[in-house]
Amino acid sequence: MITDIKNIALFAATAIWADGYYDEAEKEILSEIAEALELEEKDFITNVEDALDDIKGKEEASINEKLTEAGRNIVPEEKWMVFEAVLEIILADNKLTKEEVSNISAMAEALGLEQNQAILLLADMVKSEEDLEVEIEF
Repeated sequence: MITDIKNIALFAATAIWADGYYDEAEKEILSEIAEALELEEKDFITNVEDALDDIKGKEEASINEKLTEAGRNIVPEEKWMVFEAVLEIILADNKLTKEEVSNISAMAEALGLEQNQAILLLADMVKSEEDLEVEIEF
């Protein structure tokens, strides 16, 4: 990856914090993402955990500002890879909530991605997750 690891880590941390928990499934997926993105695993996880500490307790607007800035600093050719990593993290616990979908949308926007394409990628990933529980509230 050409993009600075801190920018990728902020997106990963935001995906982790979407449900308010940093669990074992998410820790495991970070290792897989580091390998897939050709990042040094320990460095990536440290940066993600630092970003998590930074966003905990912050207002949504403040986090979105940080994401927008980080999104501007992600190399255009790597934006979809970062977004796919975000989806992997969010789906790691086999649950998809309304809050997580809202965060997915915000992250796609911060990356400058077409919302329709982002939704299609999410739908494609959801259909391959056999045990995924989708929590729908009306």
